[in-house]
Amino acid sequence: MDATNPVATEPPPVPPTPPPGPEPAPPVPGPDPMPTPGPDPAPPVPAPPPGPIDPRT
Repeated sequence: MDATNPVATEPPPVPPTPPPGPEPAPPVPGPDPMPTPGPDPAPPVPAPPPGPIDPRT
């Protein structure tokens, strides 16, 4: 604010409010971000039990 201008102490005029525009379109629901729960994944195959140690190795 210019201190040398005595008129500058008045607040600036408020700009006119623009007329309201058209209503914004509602957001279109997209694909669900969370995947739908499907069948349970197959359990991991258990490792075969250790057999007798081959003496040839």
